[in-house]
Amino acid sequence: MPRVISGMARSIQLVCPKGRTTRPSADKTKEGIFNVLQARLSFAGLHVLDLFAGSGQLAIEALSRGAARATLVDRSNEARQAQIINLQKTHLTELADIYTTSVAGFLNQAAVRSEKFDLILMDPPYADLATFWQKNAAVLSSILSPGGILAVEGGKETELDKVVTDLQLFKHCHYGSAMVVFYMKNIIST
Repeated sequence: MPRVISGMARSIQLVCPKGRTTRPSADKTKEGIFNVLQARLSFAGLHVLDLFAGSGQLAIEALSRGAARATLVDRSNEARQAQIINLQKTHLTELADIYTTSVAGFLNQAAVRSEKFDLILMDPPYADLATFWQKNAAVLSSILSPGGILAVEGGKETELDKVVTDLQLFKHCHYGSAMVVFYMKNIIST
């Protein structure tokens, strides 16, 4: 069962969505992600987007560390129920917005609304990552604030481009069977 690693909600156990369609990030992977992020940015005041949010553990970790707001997106009703429970357990409900919709649909709407996020956390089904990335990398870049970070978790065999539009790969880590790539959006877009 996942838990919050650090911050105001530290050590609180989180529930996972019922069923077998969700694979929560392992604590080791999540800790690695947040160690990289902590070295690059301050969470205070960040607007975070958690795509394929599942239990919401990545957004909750960011909120626990001081992010101002989090948007959680997952098409599963079971994931939504787990997110609600976890946000209540951590007393972070007021800082989060939950969308039960397709991630691609949400991204397109966010781009139309010219929404911007300082940190995007993405943990899709490993088998779907390469295709999803090819179709959505440009829109992900368009909703990421200048200087913002996109962290993408996938299977260790997944290959993603090093440069995508104005996103620059700055770190690539392996944690067991998972890999996480970190992109930063150029501060001055071309």
